[in-house]
Amino acid sequence: MSSLKTLIPIFLSLLCFQIFSAEAWAGSTFYVSPTGSSTGSGSISNPWDLKTALNHPPSVQPGDTIYLRGGTYHALTAGLCYYSVLTGTAQAPIKVKSYPGEWAVIDGNVSTSFLKNLTVLTIAGSYSWFMNLEITNSETATRKIDIQGSNPYQRRANAIDDRGRGTKLVNLVIHDTGQGIGAWSDGQDNEYYGNIVYNNGWDAPDRLHGHGNYVQNQTGWKRFEDNFFFNAFGDNSSLYGSSQVATRNVEWIGKLSLMAECRGWGSNMSALRVRKLYLHHYSSSNSLIFNTEQTPNNFQARCLDSSKSLPLSVVPKRV
Repeated sequence: MSSLKTLIPIFLSLLCFQIFSAEAWAGSTFYVSPTGSSTGSGSISNPWDLKTALNHPPSVQPGDTIYLRGGTYHALTAGLCYYSVLTGTAQAPIKVKSYPGEWAVIDGNVSTSFLKNLTVLTIAGSYSWFMNLEITNSETATRKIDIQGSNPYQRRANAIDDRGRGTKLVNLVIHDTGQGIGAWSDGQDNEYYGNIVYNNGWDAPDRLHGHGNYVQNQTGWKRFEDNFFFNAFGDNSSLYGSSQVATRNVEWIGKLSLMAECRGWGSNMSALRVRKLYLHHYSSSNSLIFNTEQTPNNFQARCLDSSKSLPLSVVPKRV
């Protein structure tokens, strides 16, 4: 009992230190509203519009948080979609998330536009985290189009194209877009945690298109952990490696995939690590498919390494 009494003050001191450190690291807070404006100050009473906030106003510094007030943020009438250049640091990322107790929805409906094959949110900055919000497309027209190919102008926009460094997508709900998460080769050291991604893609004369997530990785690493992908028109997860673009150092942990396949194919793939991957496909008993037509026969031994994991990031994901 005496040793416990000695430990309690030490524990409380450590806890207070952690809370103080977290608050010190949290930085300033800014606010965005569906009715905000480019001339706003970013305060809760005079918020920015979303385009302005994502353009990294000078007042936003590493470690700051940008809260999105509840409501729907519609695709822009000029420029059509959103482009983020928010840039923090590895130790102090910039966070973008729904205001506590509210829910922000970014709607990529551009049904009045001739060109629809856009991206609702492109991430081009470094060390920015997007958390606790929804990206969708409220268009009511059929998903069936009459043009073949992988990127016809009639198809719905991608939800997210991640081309940043140190990005984290945490607890997002992404659905009914042309494609869920595009984790492209020009992004690196990025994490995707706790996201629910479903009903993305379109139906064309040649085949079903659009994936829950499409992954390439040239430099650094990417990690998908505890995500839920289901009912994609194409694949729930698609990886592609070629002589031009590699797919390497990608890790899945605790992924749940339902009603579509997880597919990897191509000639330039390595260090793909899978742990606790739960799969179910409505038409196949094996929904983890690696196409051997262009992939060496030793792909399984060379790429799927469950005994190794990628390095942990500086700060925890569960925030």
